[in-house]
Amino acid sequence: MTDESLDNPVALVCESCGMPLNKNISSALDNRYCIHCQNQQTGELKNFEQVRASSIQATITLLGKTPQEAEMMADQMMPTLPRWQNKTRNI
Repeated sequence: MTDESLDNPVALVCESCGMPLNKNISSALDNRYCIHCQNQQTGELKNFEQVRASSIQATITLLGKTPQEAEMMADQMMPTLPRWQNKTRNI
């Protein structure tokens, strides 16, 4: 993915959490991921449980969902993302 692709109107999302990517949110180290999933100093990626917890909290805060709704949404969405396909929850 190039910087030009971040200007493309087709929605690009973080391959780890599903957050929409743009120039401000895309990781400078690997633009498949967002700055919330990849540490910008070390390049380390959050594990499955860390990403799940962050996604649940963001869904509650930003979308006003209940914790149960947010958990269900995260559990349905995350296995569809490239990073988590064919992997277990403990990654």
